[in-house]
Amino acid sequence: MRGLLLTAAVFAICFVAFAAPFAGLLGWGWFTLFAPHQLAWGGVAGISFNDLIAAVTIFGWIFAAAVYGERLLPPNLPISWLFVLFAIWLIVSQLFALAPELSYPNFERFIIVMVFILLCSALITDKIRIQSMIWVLVLSLALYSIKGALFTIATGGGYHVYGPGRTVIGDNNHFGIAIESILTIII
Repeated sequence: MRGLLLTAAVFAICFVAFAAPFAGLLGWGWFTLFAPHQLAWGGVAGISFNDLIAAVTIFGWIFAAAVYGERLLPPNLPISWLFVLFAIWLIVSQLFALAPELSYPNFERFIIVMVFILLCSALITDKIRIQSMIWVLVLSLALYSIKGALFTIATGGGYHVYGPGRTVIGDNNHFGIAIESILTIII
């Protein structure tokens, strides 16, 4: 049942993301941090819905730029150019790596994060969009924080609390830093 609800939610996000790419960006952010597909049972637990949402959001972004006049490129600011130079530097570093097969998984994650950041800088254009993205990310982390706090209380602190597996915050230390970074927004 969870799998069917999750699949329906993914297709709803994809349907909306094609017409309104910012909604797809919110869904992408939710699936990146909260990873609800890992909480489902059955066949959908191993499916990477995040990639599907990302692809539809990118196509929707290009479509919205062509049809609705949505901004296609990030703002022309010095920080945007520094970001692009940093991305180029890391791409060149990957090309000339001594063992590229060992660094490729991290490079692939880096590219996905860079695309997400570029989309955020192009699509987040006003205060409401900024607040929407912040709250999606904060609530995604807050739910895992509450779950981890209840687990710690129930077990007397005898075990580590991990974030969602196979994500950037899957490690207990990374998860702790993510929680610490949202505390000021929650409080």
